Amino acid sequence: MRTNHRSPWADIPAKRFFGGGRTLALVLLATSLTGCDLATSYYDKLRGSSSGNSGVQPSPADNTSPAVHDSQVVQGPPVAHNTWAAKTSMPTARYSLTSASVGHVMYAIGGSDVNGNPLKTVETYDSATGVWTSKTDMPTARYGQTSAVIGNVIYVMGGVINNPQDARNIVEAYDTTTNSWTTKASLPALRAFGTSGAVGSLVYFVGGIDRFGTPQNTLYSYDPTADSWSTKTSMPTARASLASSVAGGLLYVVGGSGGTGTEVEAYQPSTNTWTTKASMPLPRQSLASAAVAGVVYTVGGIDPNTGELDTVAAYTPGSNTWASKASMSGSKFSMGIALIDGLIYVMGGQSSHVPLANVAAYTP
Repeated sequence: MRTNHRSPWADIPAKRFFGGGRTLALVLLATSLTGCDLATSYYDKLRGSSSGNSGVQPSPADNTSPAVHDSQVVQGPPVAHNTWAAKTSMPTARYSLTSASVGHVMYAIGGSDVNGNPLKTVETYDSATGVWTSKTDMPTARYGQTSAVIGNVIYVMGGVINNPQDARNIVEAYDTTTNSWTTKASLPALRAFGTSGAVGSLVYFVGGIDRFGTPQNTLYSYDPTADSWSTKTSMPTARASLASSVAGGLLYVVGGSGGTGTEVEAYQPSTNTWTTKASMPLPRQSLASAAVAGVVYTVGGIDPNTGELDTVAAYTPGSNTWASKASMSGSKFSMGIALIDGLIYVMGGQSSHVPLANVAAYTP
């Protein structure tokens, strides 16, 4: 997953369960319980005592309850689509971090603290338990970096250490199975506030700023097996503080600083070509993006004309169209984003120049 960041060269102030399922008809007589109480007791037995149990069929030896057929199994609550839910906050508030997910665990890596200091902190969130855990620190403290996942390894690339224009070409890989870091072949150029994604067995790094703070359009691919980089066809529009996600085997790169802020350009690795797509409805930089079921979602960011955004929009490649979705509970930018079991998790970031630790999950 990629994570994208606040514009490195300007501060822009902000303006500003139960339900559904199949009804189980019960016709019961009892002397010790009212009909309502008995129905409730039996319903509870079917559901089980633990939260999230969608139905427990009684044992054949249980003669106190009638048999339950497939057509009678009590359904769990329906999924509420296009909604946000608050999750356990990160232990460390930060912005311009990068994030990724492996299995049902997401990783928050590096970033900047309230004093602008680069972080090497790595914290993981288990979506099954809602618990955060500290892991082995990244070797190099930095912010404005980006990441992509191949197998169980997270590749963290670029970023800055001392100031927004102190771009680096560092590449460090975190093995989630061993909780350990390894230094890899450096990026071909100094880069920060770029974006990245994995397609097939390769990692792609695109855009960002160079050591002079100038937005770039370069595209590099990394082969983990060979531990080597290659230069690919450049992106049509040079930009930084942009976002990307992978859908249908294409890398969709959205927004950013350096162009109009509404650009959507898709890279096809098999042909090494770029295609311009329908522009975003609003100019946005320092946003985040993730793709679910072939749909590209863009979250938050900054509109250079109006300030911080809570906006969520979805792009459907098949129709080449955009649609507005439920907004976040508050505006933020430079946050982390990760995808777990079809849910989009957004963590940290910044709002009104204050680093955030909050986490929310969006159900498309």
